[in-house]
Amino acid sequence: MQSKFVTGPRSAFRFAILIGLLATQAIAAAPSYASVNVSPSSGPPGTTVTVNASGFAPGSNAEIRWDGATLDSFTMPGSGSFSRSIAVPGGAGAGGHTISVCNYCGGGEFEENASAGFNVTSPATPKPTEPPTPTLPPPTPTPIPVCTDLGLGPEGLVIDFDTDTGARGDFAGLKAFDAGAIHIFMEVEIVSPSVAVRSGSQAAQSQQGLEFGSALRPIRILFTDPVQAVGMFVGLEAAPEARGLITATLTAYGYRAGAGPVVVLGTDRVSFPAAPTDLRHCLAVEAAPVDVLTWAFVEYTDSSGTSIAEPRLIDDMTIVPSDVPFPPDLPPVVEITEPEDGVRVIGDEVILRATIRDDRALVVAWAGVNDRGLSVGTSPSAVDPTLYTVAVNIPVSRLRPFLPNIANVGARDTSGQRGDDTITLIYEPPFDAQVMGIEVTQGMRGAIPWRDPPDAPTSLGAETTVHVADRKTVVRVYPWIDFDFTTDTSLPLTAQLFGFRDGVPLPGSPLHPLNSIVLPSPGWTL
Repeated sequence: MQSKFVTGPRSAFRFAILIGLLATQAIAAAPSYASVNVSPSSGPPGTTVTVNASGFAPGSNAEIRWDGATLDSFTMPGSGSFSRSIAVPGGAGAGGHTISVCNYCGGGEFEENASAGFNVTSPATPKPTEPPTPTLPPPTPTPIPVCTDLGLGPEGLVIDFDTDTGARGDFAGLKAFDAGAIHIFMEVEIVSPSVAVRSGSQAAQSQQGLEFGSALRPIRILFTDPVQAVGMFVGLEAAPEARGLITATLTAYGYRAGAGPVVVLGTDRVSFPAAPTDLRHCLAVEAAPVDVLTWAFVEYTDSSGTSIAEPRLIDDMTIVPSDVPFPPDLPPVVEITEPEDGVRVIGDEVILRATIRDDRALVVAWAGVNDRGLSVGTSPSAVDPTLYTVAVNIPVSRLRPFLPNIANVGARDTSGQRGDDTITLIYEPPFDAQVMGIEVTQGMRGAIPWRDPPDAPTSLGAETTVHVADRKTVVRVYPWIDFDFTTDTSLPLTAQLFGFRDGVPLPGSPLHPLNSIVLPSPGWTL
């Protein structure tokens, strides 16, 4: 190579080597500005809101919050943008509220936040008609229960949770129940609470998903047959950590006119003190005659709209069958959200994340890499019955370094239909590359006037020797590669030569790329 870093015979310059991986794909820089918008921007409690965000740093833990309370947690996609759905919490007061997105949450120097406003409107209620003034004083009222009837008519089929419900196997964490011709799956366990139940001695309680308290998610009820209306009685054993009123909210989901996507078809809510409360309060939702219900969620929140940590209780759940049929069942839609397809993954941990959408319910989900299965579980959304998330830690021993790796996620629903998604990723394990020495040799012709002594060697140190411009120069680099991997692996390296004069870098010229280095064992000196 010809060195042209100096122009005068005594101008001093030095060499330095930068060694790194030959990039297989550029990594996009994080956007500078984050923004959030919501659609719609107003509506009553229970409204499904689409949160659109962009400009966030990718690959970090992120949260969607309602007035500071977390509604959804996920990993920010590699694009730094996303569109996700939430539901306005039951019991949210009328007026302005804040929907915010937090990235790198925790208050550190890398935390990112952006927010948008949402105006909660009160549901329209009919103006009550004042009764005529009686001519005689009314008799002394007799105490009656808080709620005596769900108002669903004689067609309702009741599950009182005291009789044999015909459980016939679980899927997606749901237990099976029968109510005549209606089959139901619920995420509950049967208990005998300390407070009075509506009938009998037992009630259904949200499953204990944590060491203390509930799973912090609603009771999820799936109707495998068409339903016109649903209702139940609710109460509470105790809420020692909650303050103010507890609001129980029933949200019913289904198909408008028996077609289209699953949407919110109605909500009902009731509040009671954060204290032992008999199951005498009631919730009920009835769909329009042309609509049909397929899911119902029962959620308990405190006065701030935050899901409480105590179990939810329901009894005497009543279902009214519908003559409107379900639309054809669609297969699951699987989307791997992390890593992105074709991306290179650097480090000692690889996490595979995906979303699964299904209009009924899932039976099973699976994941794998390079035709080998991985242990996987699904996490249902607390606000969208059709949404599930998957997170799988891929052991790096299953990955082939610097080669294409095929990862896939799949799912099967209750009707046996399947869906899947596949990506290719390049895994680059951590390694340490150091330059242990640089040797510069110049071809000599005739005497070099400033060489002292005259018989000084022609193989000169890179950091201390003045080199001659416009003369053939050979640079030898002695690197040390520390690469901890169990299999023979081709490690692609590249090098660039940079010159320095008086401490100021000069334009560098890329050397010819080094040949791929085969490492038969960890740590090998070239």
